[in-house]
Amino acid sequence: MPQNSNQQSDGQQVIAKDLNNVMDLMNHEAVSYQKTKVYSQQVRSDDAKQLLDRVCQHHKQNFACLDEFITSQK
Repeated sequence: MPQNSNQQSDGQQVIAKDLNNVMDLMNHEAVSYQKTKVYSQQVRSDDAKQLLDRVCQHHKQNFACLDEFITSQK
């Protein structure tokens, strides 16, 4: 029985560590979104602006997917 308790504890630690890693990824996506948005507002080329806007949306989608995953784990 004590082994089973340790296994649950170890499993919870792994899950907590995984969730922390996902939260770190969310932070990176948020920063990437913010930086890309700023770059998009500063460029003069319409083609570059469109590309940066698509990249910005990509980071926003990634953040939303990660957020959905975190929410589903609670």
